[in-house]
Amino acid sequence: MTTFAVVGLLAALVSVPARAQTLNLNFDAIAEKAKEITEMKLDGPMLEMLKQATLKGVGKEQQALFAAIEEISLQDFEFAKKGDYSDSDLAPLRKQLSATAGWSRVLNAKDKKDDTEIYMLMRGDKPSGFLLIVAEPKELTVIHVAGSIQLAQLHELINSAVYFKDLAQE
Repeated sequence: MTTFAVVGLLAALVSVPARAQTLNLNFDAIAEKAKEITEMKLDGPMLEMLKQATLKGVGKEQQALFAAIEEISLQDFEFAKKGDYSDSDLAPLRKQLSATAGWSRVLNAKDKKDDTEIYMLMRGDKPSGFLLIVAEPKELTVIHVAGSIQLAQLHELINSAVYFKDLAQE
């Protein structure tokens, strides 16, 4: 996805810690329209197992990437043709974000190929949540990270999530 380049640039410029938060990521209506669905949620023992496997033999910088993450979720929906889902299908998620104190959109990038939105949750003066939405004509991806992570490390985390998505599809 070309949007990951935007995330990489943003990650290089900003460092933002995230802390656990609760979002209702219900995409049942979108999933009904999709030809392929990849959903991944890593938390609890599964996330700890991933952390242990990932942290063996790596440097402190890479260890910090996963060390304080409490949950990673990725939903990816592929559609047979353009128009199988619409922007209005994301209205419940956007409404939830706007109704929850502290969430704000920090990036809204649109071009002919895709739309990218990044939302951050602020608790007081501290950033404490992250949500990425990438909407392409025939694909929709939503990534949510709960737990402490530096936004500067987010690009690597997203690449890891995409790697696991690809493994799940094989």
